[in-house]
Amino acid sequence: MRLLRLGGLIVFVLSSAAFLLFRWYENYTTDTTGPVISFPTDTIYMEVGADEGILLSDVTAFDEKDKDVTDRLIIESISKFVSPGKRIISYAAFDNSNNITKKERYLVYTDYKPPRFSLSRPLSFNVGDYIDIIEYMKAEDCIDGDLSNNIRYEEMDEDFGEHEGEFDVKFWVTNSCGDSSYLPVKVFYQYPSYDRQSRTPLISMEDYIVYLEQGDSFKPEIYPYGFCLRDKEYSFLKQASYTIGDKSISRDTIKIYSNVNTKIPGVYYVDYELTIYEGFTGKTRLIVVVEETNQPVN
Repeated sequence: MRLLRLGGLIVFVLSSAAFLLFRWYENYTTDTTGPVISFPTDTIYMEVGADEGILLSDVTAFDEKDKDVTDRLIIESISKFVSPGKRIISYAAFDNSNNITKKERYLVYTDYKPPRFSLSRPLSFNVGDYIDIIEYMKAEDCIDGDLSNNIRYEEMDEDFGEHEGEFDVKFWVTNSCGDSSYLPVKVFYQYPSYDRQSRTPLISMEDYIVYLEQGDSFKPEIYPYGFCLRDKEYSFLKQASYTIGDKSISRDTIKIYSNVNTKIPGVYYVDYELTIYEGFTGKTRLIVVVEETNQPVN
């Protein structure tokens, strides 16, 4: 009986020792450490639209057992903006034992600009017109391209367009990186009449929104290129002046009222007025957006 107990004890001790030896060997020989991801700087700078291969060009991955595993390095994700023009890149690398390591660094676009609006006609309409003003507004983004379908707007006045006057409207658009551009504007409504429509000129421009950088020079007189009257177009690019009735009409005939200050970022207006027939003055507004000068993003 004693021999049986002693034999069992010996078997138990040997089994335990074998198990512990196996676990030690397994832990010693099994790779549980992921690769080390390295890059020379914690921030990489690139231009918008540059080949994203640049983001991997200076990154390496080294594993203690498998050595160089840079070819198993991927970009797992790129975040939305954490500040304008600045994102977080998340890298991942794995070794032969499928151990995964992750590491992050910043991506900064050196030439990033927020989405910009463009406007194909003045924001001036007749009371009673059932027009969606958004159809004349477009938006372009340096990252996503055309964002026109993403434009939204809010009418700030409850009686918007119900009577003659100016009404406040705010447009905005957001790109895929989470950056939004806002544009507060004024929309003008007037009561229609045959005389007003046939005798009031409409000043023509290529775009009714202009973007400038802080400190840029600004010459408001260069933007009108002509006018329309009774559905007929007159271009100062083709002819310097036109005679209508007994009046000579040229660029110099257009009166200009501007509050633009390019030293201070913001939204400004330039109002252009042209009178051909007494009592019927055409008014066109140019929206001028002065953007803050590009500063290096840290």
